[in-house]
Amino acid sequence: KDYFAKATPHSCPLFSWLFPRILRDRDECHLIADPSTSERIWDELKATIFQTKGTKVNTTRWFGAIARAKEFDPSWHSELLMLLVMMIELGQLKAADFAQMV
Repeated sequence: KDYFAKATPHSCPLFSWLFPRILRDRDECHLIADPSTSERIWDELKATIFQTKGTKVNTTRWFGAIARAKEFDPSWHSELLMLLVMMIELGQLKAADFAQMV
């Protein structure tokens, strides 16, 4: 949560990189040119990204895993942002590492 307190949607390279993908996940690609969209998405993620849990699935249950994957699909890039932020806060991801990823 410290990262979201320090960064903004315009200063966060992770968010800038994932923003079009997050919009695609949400079927909101048509809003990419609206300047308020990035602020709205940022505020939503800041409020919920570390609090949302998905359905618990026993991985030996094929159809349960498929149902969870369908539930997870629209939030994949939002959760990827959360994982990358956690890696930064834990010191596991540096700017050079990120530059190689993109």
